[in-house]
Amino acid sequence: MFCFVFQTPEEEDRFCYLYEKYHKLFYKVAYDILHNHQDAEDALQISLEIIYRYFYKIKDEIEKKCVGYMIVIIRNESIDLFNTRKKILVANEDVMDRKHFMQRENENGFLKNQELKEAIKKLDDKYRDILLLKYVYGYSMKEIAKMLKITETNVSTRLERGRKQLKNKMEQGVDEHEDK
Repeated sequence: MFCFVFQTPEEEDRFCYLYEKYHKLFYKVAYDILHNHQDAEDALQISLEIIYRYFYKIKDEIEKKCVGYMIVIIRNESIDLFNTRKKILVANEDVMDRKHFMQRENENGFLKNQELKEAIKKLDDKYRDILLLKYVYGYSMKEIAKMLKITETNVSTRLERGRKQLKNKMEQGVDEHEDK
């Protein structure tokens, strides 16, 4: 059932007992937040791993308190997963079609928005997502790091590399148009 190694057989028995008795409730808590079967199962799995890591600290013999603690973890993980997936989904939408984005022109005025749109589409996903989250949606580097579960240093590095890639792609596009 689980791939967890508990410190004592009693802990394992207690964990299994609580899971067997309340697994439907645990699933319902996750599903009520996520409204998706696979996401609820993912959140439950992540939560059970967290609960397992700290299960030895739960000394409370009162079953309801222990289950309450488990539900809080499941709820928090479900909310985190919901927010992460929602923000990534928004970032992956074709934001280039949004009116405010299409109306922007570069500072020299000779590049068309279509060229910028095409250059952004050609970026690696990890760079495109960071650039869109930062410059289109206005998230801070700290918020992006939390959303994508990476370090702020990694966000900064990806932002820098993404800008360089975008600049190169835009310069390539300009050169192609000048040759025509």
